[in-house]
Amino acid sequence: MAETFTPWTDLPLDLWREIFIQALPTSGEQARIDDAPLVLLRVCRDWKKLALETPRLWATINVEIYAGRVRPPLCQISTWLKRSLEAPLHISINQTMQWGIDESNAVRVIELFAPHISRWSTAMFALPTASTVNALVTNSTKIPNQLEALGLAFMQTTYLLSELQTLENLSTLIRAPKMRSLNYDGPFNILTGIDGIQWDRLTELMLANVRRDSPSLSPRLTRPFAGGDPGIEFGHTPTQRHLTFPRPFEVLFGQAEAAYPTRLR
Repeated sequence: MAETFTPWTDLPLDLWREIFIQALPTSGEQARIDDAPLVLLRVCRDWKKLALETPRLWATINVEIYAGRVRPPLCQISTWLKRSLEAPLHISINQTMQWGIDESNAVRVIELFAPHISRWSTAMFALPTASTVNALVTNSTKIPNQLEALGLAFMQTTYLLSELQTLENLSTLIRAPKMRSLNYDGPFNILTGIDGIQWDRLTELMLANVRRDSPSLSPRLTRPFAGGDPGIEFGHTPTQRHLTFPRPFEVLFGQAEAAYPTRLR
């Protein structure tokens, strides 16, 4: 292979792999044919071979569901998961709501991601209905020990906690021991009803659609810190409580522009 890498034949393959990885887009959009890693497959035979042998190139998978379609297709998602081998996964599922809710495709994507839960590093899910939440918790029975950032957005927030099949299963997902960032948009009775969340380990918390009738979250988050502002109020619909955090800590409250978690960047 090295013969075809002229005039840079002295560069080690590991450096070439890192160059390829740095070429990955940072927009958080689904992979396009003219972006890495797909474009690397079309340069030459040797670049294609090296790209296919670099698991991290295939470990970021952003899925869009709209108009009854999944992009990238389910077969491509499965292929990327195989190519990523044991690399940490950065995954997201988002839906374009003007085309309606697509439960079946969301469930299919979740079922593809679920067997790899031990590799999840960043996971962002916009889940449309209770059925898709059920699919997530049913297929997420193991604690994701590598998960550092989690985003959950429930597009229909009228269903009750009782509609979930197993609260304990959702608990195993949210209380991942390495989780530092939590982005949540949904019924607060779900979030506050879960025991075992490692609040003291979080360094970033994003809460959308905070309501005046959700003060039960405050006692769980209130912790002392030394000096500085005595607390942070809720944004657009303030509660009667203050939340205080040790530094460093970033917390965002208020009405969300849209019911989607932050995409991978």
